Amino acid sequence: MAQATNKIIAEEGLPRGDIGGWASSAENAYNMYKKYLSNAKECGISTNGCFEESYKRFNNTTINLDTDRYTLVMSDGTEIGFLSSDFRFNCSGSQWGTNNFCGFITVDVNGSKSPNFVGYDTFLLQ
Repeated sequence: MAQATNKIIAEEGLPRGDIGGWASSAENAYNMYKKYLSNAKECGISTNGCFEESYKRFNNTTINLDTDRYTLVMSDGTEIGFLSSDFRFNCSGSQWGTNNFCGFITVDVNGSKSPNFVGYDTFLLQ
């Protein structure tokens, strides 16, 4: 992810969320990343069995992720989701104590395998 992000920024600039910016929607970000993440299975906007829908937090509560996300699955099973409902506000959004973000990218490093705990094998990038 870091290498792909660095390549995208080098070629396309910083992830602007305004109209025409590559981070202005989950679809734009998805299309940009799939160019740089070789051998990824493209799942598109539906889960198509590509991504878990619920995860546990450390306090044992469940978080359900939006199903309106674009997803990629890497050859090693890592699942990457671009949450379309959170890409908004021209990168001036505020959620969970973070300001000025464009959206979320969810990375599950071991795919659908357990334990599916946020912060353990599943991470939200802003």
